[in-house]
Amino acid sequence: MSEARGLHQKAAGQTWYVRRLVPDDVRERIGRGVWNVSARTTDLRVARQERDRLWLRWDAEIADARSLGPGPVADLAAVLTAVDNWRRVRCAAAADFAAELAEERRAFALAEMRAHVAEIQRGPVTVTLVDASPKPRDPVDVDALAWARAYFASERGQGANRGVGMPYVTGLLLGRLQVATTGVEGWAKVQGFDAKFDEAVAAGGVSSSIPAKVRDKARQPFARAWLEVVQHEEAERRRAASILGTVAAANAAPASITVQAAPIFEARPGDVTVAEAIAEFKEARGRDGIEDIEKRYAHLFRAIGESVGEDRPIRSITDRDAAGVLDLLRQVPANASKLYPGKTLKAAIKLAAVEKQDNERLVAQGETPKRKVAPMTPNTVRSYVVNGSALWNFSVERGWVERNIFHPLIPSKRPSVKRRGFKDDELTAVFAHIAERRDSHPDYFWITAVLMYSGARMNEICQLLPGDVKDAD
Repeated sequence: MSEARGLHQKAAGQTWYVRRLVPDDVRERIGRGVWNVSARTTDLRVARQERDRLWLRWDAEIADARSLGPGPVADLAAVLTAVDNWRRVRCAAAADFAAELAEERRAFALAEMRAHVAEIQRGPVTVTLVDASPKPRDPVDVDALAWARAYFASERGQGANRGVGMPYVTGLLLGRLQVATTGVEGWAKVQGFDAKFDEAVAAGGVSSSIPAKVRDKARQPFARAWLEVVQHEEAERRRAASILGTVAAANAAPASITVQAAPIFEARPGDVTVAEAIAEFKEARGRDGIEDIEKRYAHLFRAIGESVGEDRPIRSITDRDAAGVLDLLRQVPANASKLYPGKTLKAAIKLAAVEKQDNERLVAQGETPKRKVAPMTPNTVRSYVVNGSALWNFSVERGWVERNIFHPLIPSKRPSVKRRGFKDDELTAVFAHIAERRDSHPDYFWITAVLMYSGARMNEICQLLPGDVKDAD
């Protein structure tokens, strides 16, 4: 692009303007025939920079307009109306509980157990006999109970969490949607945002293509609508879970009652998932030039993913979760990826257990096992826990977690096997044997001699050339 192409001034020394004709085939889509925008400067160098920035943006608009193909396109008003239609329908559906059940049927409390009473009149005294094992009944209104069961059987509630506490995924989504309602780029952190946007607009009655400019302006209003829908639907899920939980609690046997700790995690803006933390950690290590990060951390990343889930907020991972990761690593067979390619760590553990049983059977029958299968060594497991500590230190530095939960779990390093040195009579016997072949097989003699005098590794010695040997002093 020439220095002044696309730039013009009304008079010398005045403000520069950036001008560009809109291609004929997209003028109707873009809604104008020409772009003419002030560069807000009289400096040609600065104006050129602003021109290049604007032309890149206009290139994207042209490409987007052409990608929409023939037919009508939706304007901003139509898209916002569709989003609002979708919001109202979804929120109303989630609030149907209030409409379906009368006010008096919405108060849920543990019901009293009915005692089966029989009165026996004995002269002037009335004796009341109480059944020692009264039969329980549903502690909530039958209509409410039927609604709760129908909810979890419905398309909306099928597979939903039946706990009263908010699921991690929902909490994370709410936190990110709150950020998306206040910042123009917040939507990018919400997984599947644009797909949900398209789904909502289509459900709201707009089937036309949506230009990128319209989409950009509608994302923030959609984030507010989606936030409201998630809040309503989570409230509906909790109501249904509370009803079923009340029934279960009332009918539970005393021995089955356990105390559960209150949830210690509440989603907040800025939370990241385990997968996102791992991705940033890998990127940072890559910038630092640390090699073989996949090889060094592969089992750790897989163990965390299989044990707690990659979509879970990293701040919700507890000490117990970390201990579960360590327990999983201790069971993983050595060389699991080579022995059981394409299998998860948990699947590899099960396959290794079956193979171990087969080997024991073969040994008992006096046969030789096909291959040796054993768990990773303690020091190998320790190296993965150390890597987990590095990941959590990284997360602490980023402000994603408050403390390193893996560091206290690092096992003590076990001493390596200590080998004794050869005794003099043993060395004499070895060299007496290979000296006989010094002329016919000089490698037998010299590799062994260099090995003894230098302590070098076998492969290093085998790579030596005669020219590498020098006299010193």
